[in-house]
Amino acid sequence: MKDLVLYLHGKGGSAAESAHYRPLFPGCEVMGLEYPDAAPSGAGEAIHAAVKQLKDEYNRITLVANSIGAYFAMGAGMGGLLHRAYFISPIVDLERLILDRMALAGVTEAQLRAEGVIAAGPDEALSWAYLCDVRAHPVHWAVPTEILWGSRDELTAYETVSAFAEAHGAPLTVMEGGEHWFHTEAQMAFLDRWILGSLPPLAVGAGSYRLLRLLGKGKGGYSYLAERDGQQVVLKQIHHEPCDYYSFGNKLESELRDYRRLQGAGIRIPRMHAYDAASERIVKDYVEGPTVMELLRRGISAEPWLPQVRDMAAKAMAAGLNIDYYPTNFVLRDGLLWYVDYECNDYMEQWDFEHWGRFHWQPQPEGRA
Repeated sequence: MKDLVLYLHGKGGSAAESAHYRPLFPGCEVMGLEYPDAAPSGAGEAIHAAVKQLKDEYNRITLVANSIGAYFAMGAGMGGLLHRAYFISPIVDLERLILDRMALAGVTEAQLRAEGVIAAGPDEALSWAYLCDVRAHPVHWAVPTEILWGSRDELTAYETVSAFAEAHGAPLTVMEGGEHWFHTEAQMAFLDRWILGSLPPLAVGAGSYRLLRLLGKGKGGYSYLAERDGQQVVLKQIHHEPCDYYSFGNKLESELRDYRRLQGAGIRIPRMHAYDAASERIVKDYVEGPTVMELLRRGISAEPWLPQVRDMAAKAMAAGLNIDYYPTNFVLRDGLLWYVDYECNDYMEQWDFEHWGRFHWQPQPEGRA
């Protein structure tokens, strides 16, 4: 059985957010769980039932929970069902948060008890029944947990989250300038490194590699900057996500075959160090430098490097091949272009550089995929 990573979203979120975490847990299945927008006891019961059912299908379940999703998870009685947990901006004391909101709105407990529900803003209401449910169902947590918190979190104070972390033996990582909602490019990059840095080294053949950061996601795999014995390499984990415009056979066998074909064609590619068929992983040289896409997005013309890519295209065509000319697949180091992907296909004119690739080697607007 495979390992599962289960994602619980925060208020206003959705299970679809789990897609972001797929590259962060190599070799694991990742899915999001929808749960009812209810009082903690009702949400907890639904979460517990779902996880208990999933436990029969997976070897180990790791939880990634965001904001109030972490609080609901703690009230779901899942201690014996989970292997590990990651809390992102967790609500760890919901009663304290509600009382703070009441004080901010100038609402007393007596008023809330008498009126039942009081509006505290355009999208927020205070509920006496909800507060009573929180008090009647205190949370208990005994799962090994890592916590990420932003210094600008407006919902949970540092004193609150640090006291929780200390009481539960949970390592606490603070991002200076991070908000309750991790969403900017810098915040998400910090979050990604936080998770990858916590993973045990990944085995490929006889070696073990520590992941440093995610380099990119391709049609067939995720690529990571990794390290072994002080040497930086690229570790590629084959994935099996569907791709609606491309058909795959055995992806690992294709990588190995394409590597040999590119070598034979004389294309400048990173050297392969190792591969592991069972885990579907490949290790190759890390070519440090900007991708052509990164340069194009800075408004830098690709004109100086067109002779090099055209030379690659000529070698590929002579060998009966096309490579993937999309500029994310080319890295510039010391003035030389490297084709860092191993993907190649039998030659077809409509997919060669002049008929397809060159149209992508133009300055790109920021944010364009």
